Amino acid sequence: AGELVLAAAAEFASKLQDATRTADKDMMGLMDTIQRMSYLGVDQNDMLESFKGLGPAMDLIKRQGLDGAKALAPFVVIMDQAGMRGESAGNAIRKVMSRGLDVDKIKKVQDDLRKSKGINLDLDFTNGKGEFGGIDKLMGELSKLKKFDTVTRLSILKDIYGDDKETNEVLSKIVDKGKAGYEDVIARMESQAALQERVN
Repeated sequence: AGELVLAAAAEFASKLQDATRTADKDMMGLMDTIQRMSYLGVDQNDMLESFKGLGPAMDLIKRQGLDGAKALAPFVVIMDQAGMRGESAGNAIRKVMSRGLDVDKIKKVQDDLRKSKGINLDLDFTNGKGEFGGIDKLMGELSKLKKFDTVTRLSILKDIYGDDKETNEVLSKIVDKGKAGYEDVIARMESQAALQERVN
């Protein structure tokens, strides 16, 4: 039985390493991040499926391996606690980031809002050089939508991101939780014992 458990753990670690493209030297750090997520209630299968979907998001945020996994882990935790399955969460988080780079569509939506409803909205998820502006920028820009009533906010999100249920659920959570919610998850993860401390 012990050998089966070890084999399953090794297989999980290997799949997770592939999904996050983590270097061998960073595997202890990755497993530490994973056990911290686990203690916040994220099932290992949901974890793996989330990170499989988040591979392209790591390319967008220019953070690979352990660094990318640590940056995206709070989103996985937040969506898991909202009851979203891992695969759906990973894909939806990726779509939120990638669709934010469709600057032409965002400009059109904002122009339409200005003409039809007199709403001035200035959303820009880039770094000004054609690349994703980062997680702080994403949450800062989406927080601009908090000032609108729910109907208007949902309409704006639908116009920019489409009518995908999971994507809109992730967006709603990010707008609702904001940077403070993201940082709260980081704080709760960091307050736990490190993996080596648990082993000792």
